[in-house]
Amino acid sequence: MSNRTFSILGDSISTFKGYHPQQNEVFYPREEYDVKEVEQTWWSILAKR
Repeated sequence: MSNRTFSILGDSISTFKGYHPQQNEVFYPREEYDVKEVEQTWWSILAKR
């Protein structure tokens, strides 16, 4: 099961620098929020389950 994939249908809050299409803007990381690493995003946590 290590080759699982999933898609995210979300808004900009679901974006993280380096994990999005280049033409799109990203929301994270930002200094004023506590999500600093991609592993802290809800979708990264979900993917590890």
